Amino acid sequence: MKQLVLFIAFLIFTGCLSKSKNNIVKIDPKAIALNNSAVKLMMWPQKDKLDSALVLLNKAIKIEPEYVIGYSNKIGVYIRQGNLNMALETARQLEKIQPENPQGIIGLGLLLERTGSIKEAQEKYQKALLIYEDELNHTDKNDKKYMFIQTNYAADLIFLGREEDAKKELYEILKKDSSYYPAKMLFTTSKKKLLAEMTKANPVHHNLTYTVVQPKFPGGGKAFITFLQSHIHYPPAAKKKHIQGPVILSFVVEKDGSLTNVRSLRNPGIGLAEEAIRVLSLSPKWSPGIQNNHPVRTTYTIPVIFSLGDNEN
Repeated sequence: MKQLVLFIAFLIFTGCLSKSKNNIVKIDPKAIALNNSAVKLMMWPQKDKLDSALVLLNKAIKIEPEYVIGYSNKIGVYIRQGNLNMALETARQLEKIQPENPQGIIGLGLLLERTGSIKEAQEKYQKALLIYEDELNHTDKNDKKYMFIQTNYAADLIFLGREEDAKKELYEILKKDSSYYPAKMLFTTSKKKLLAEMTKANPVHHNLTYTVVQPKFPGGGKAFITFLQSHIHYPPAAKKKHIQGPVILSFVVEKDGSLTNVRSLRNPGIGLAEEAIRVLSLSPKWSPGIQNNHPVRTTYTIPVIFSLGDNEN
């Protein structure tokens, strides 16, 4: 289900990047190195690896007391460990650092709701809603940023139980761009599903610079959809049992545009993830991400939606 984050708001804390008037805060390289070492440990399922990652993240935060990515990864560790109370405490610390970041506030609301503080969670969702509304009012509708804000706004409406209002916002987004994945996924989800995603927290690797240009499939998003549609074969066993839904894939776009480390973050089952991975492995090289006019390795996440229509195709 992020962007996420958002991907939408599922790993919502990944959107809480350190900002200043220039949108970039210089972080001590030692803290970044500790964070990135912790991320490598977080990739492993063993409990002792997570404990070691937590030690490194605490050291990073000691060096940089307002290191947002460090706090975000701490929350991820606690969620993976099932320690929602500590995740909640860390999320409260993060809110003090970025009190006007709506993504972080929604993430805090999710944890409050998961730990039984429903009333306070609703207050956080409402606070985030007001921030999003203010951002929408001060953003040009033709600006690409507007659609991103509007998608997060729709996610917040779902958390507030206003799913019909959320669908109106998402419908408006999809009228502009019918291939916009985050909006398509939110359109078919529910608050229950979003809350369930809180058990799946992926770490945030901190690059020393920010990606200025995102990786891109040759020909853009529509060409990528055409590529998927022309290569995917619905697994017969999944079709027979009417299994459908999004497969979430994570992969790395290398400096030369090749794709590596393809893996499934979410799998509806019965061969769907395997088929999505098979097809993605056939992809031609992408245009790589660019930082400071240089190609860089970039982690990318996409949903591949398997859906059976009336004709079962």
